[in-house]
Amino acid sequence: MLINIFALFLTFQTLDIVSSEMMMNYFESKGEIQVAFEEAESLYNKTQDPYFLKKMFIYSRALGRFQEALNYGFSYLEKEIDFEVFLGVIPAIRNREELDNFLELVKNTQGDEDSLSFYSGYIYYLKGEYDKALVDFEKARKYFSNVPIFISAYLDTLWRLGMKDQMVSFLDAMDSNFTQELGFLKGLYYRLLGEREKGLSVFTKLYKVEGYRDERFLKVYLQLLDEEKMFEMGDTVVDELKRNNAFNWEIRKIAGIHNYYKGDLEGALEEFLVAGALIPGDPEIHYYLSRTLAGLGAFNDALDEIERAIKLSPYPEEYHYYQIYLLLNLGKVQDALRKIYILELKSRKDPYLFYLKGEALDLIGDKKNASNNYLNALILDSLNLKRYSDYLIHAKNNGIEVPFTYFLDKALIVSVDREDSLYVSYLAMDIEQYAWVKDVLELLLNENSEEPVLLNNLAYALAQLGVDLTRALELVDCALYIMPNDYHFLDTKAWILFKLGRVEEAAEYIMRAAEFGGAEDPDVVKHRKAILGE
Repeated sequence: MLINIFALFLTFQTLDIVSSEMMMNYFESKGEIQVAFEEAESLYNKTQDPYFLKKMFIYSRALGRFQEALNYGFSYLEKEIDFEVFLGVIPAIRNREELDNFLELVKNTQGDEDSLSFYSGYIYYLKGEYDKALVDFEKARKYFSNVPIFISAYLDTLWRLGMKDQMVSFLDAMDSNFTQELGFLKGLYYRLLGEREKGLSVFTKLYKVEGYRDERFLKVYLQLLDEEKMFEMGDTVVDELKRNNAFNWEIRKIAGIHNYYKGDLEGALEEFLVAGALIPGDPEIHYYLSRTLAGLGAFNDALDEIERAIKLSPYPEEYHYYQIYLLLNLGKVQDALRKIYILELKSRKDPYLFYLKGEALDLIGDKKNASNNYLNALILDSLNLKRYSDYLIHAKNNGIEVPFTYFLDKALIVSVDREDSLYVSYLAMDIEQYAWVKDVLELLLNENSEEPVLLNNLAYALAQLGVDLTRALELVDCALYIMPNDYHFLDTKAWILFKLGRVEEAAEYIMRAAEFGGAEDPDVVKHRKAILGE
């Protein structure tokens, strides 16, 4: 009989717990969080079940009692690891000592289970101990491969360790049927890695998902479209952003930047003025407004705007550099030089600052020191083909002796693609290194024998060298067959015919070159004078 009474007591106790849990869930569903918390507290005191401790953590946070919630969270994590509680606690940890203590707690709770090593890995990640974080992340990877916070921390760890190939491999292997959040991360990291085509492909797929119009996603997608000069599609994204946020200053600023890069300066000006009215005092708006006004020829107004940007935010170097650029364009060379000297004292050696100093010194006639500054800019920024152009063209125009072919060879080595190689060949033509041009274009022509620009430029180089003129004529005729009214090609043929002594035919072609758009081109003008004896 005693046993039956005890069993009955247990039954009633179990029913009481179930009833209390039902009441807790009921109050939670009704939004009566304080009462739900009291039920959870009572249940935990009776049962010591960690589930109710987790509920106390959740309810305390919902009630805004964050320190209390933190205490419950730590108590829970001492008993077992839980993803939601871990992510709720970790943002409240403020210093390294607290992270060390939390790491010890987590490692004691998780043990050696690979599936739980994400948690210790994440703490190592927050501590900046990326090697240790990676070891734990690799263990947890197969269990968390579809969890955005893991993917973000894992990829950032690889990035900080310089393991970019592994990042690309991981991104390539991600499930193509990704969730929207994972798709955003995938496209974002492709962009960070310079894999813009892959990033654009992922974002375009996301854009087609009906109802997915996350503002953060649209902003990055617009940047990718602008980088790829897909401005028409960018217009659609801008319209969508503005449709939902017409009076949001940041959206109007983004729209202005888009218009600026697509060359719609009037449209950019309108957007920046609206953005500036919505939030006076944003330095980036004044910066882009300055660039827009300069593009419209209003250099004095542009200078006023960049000075406002600097007053609001004196730290970005690009603001100071743009101010110097504007001072040079307004002929205020001494003001620009003073600004340059101040920046030289304050900041590290910067290639663009050397370039600006070269421009300033060139304007006051100090050609040798200008050339030295262009060279310093090139040495510090040797992967930038424009630096080669600045230095070599200045040297050629001012009769400064430099080993032209040495620098052209270096420029060709750093050319990342065919378009860059062509750019270097154009540079070589500008500085009249025609023998070098001939050798390089012969190689490029072997890869594509039907590219009219290559055909024309090789023909012109041969004409300037005075060799193989018959072949040069054949090459330019091939170019004209593809593009019969290109004035550059017509000019080249006129010059070759003139070199061959066929002056009357040369006169016909040089007149056609002028007729089809080359009348103001310096080369056409020079050749016309020689051919027509003007």
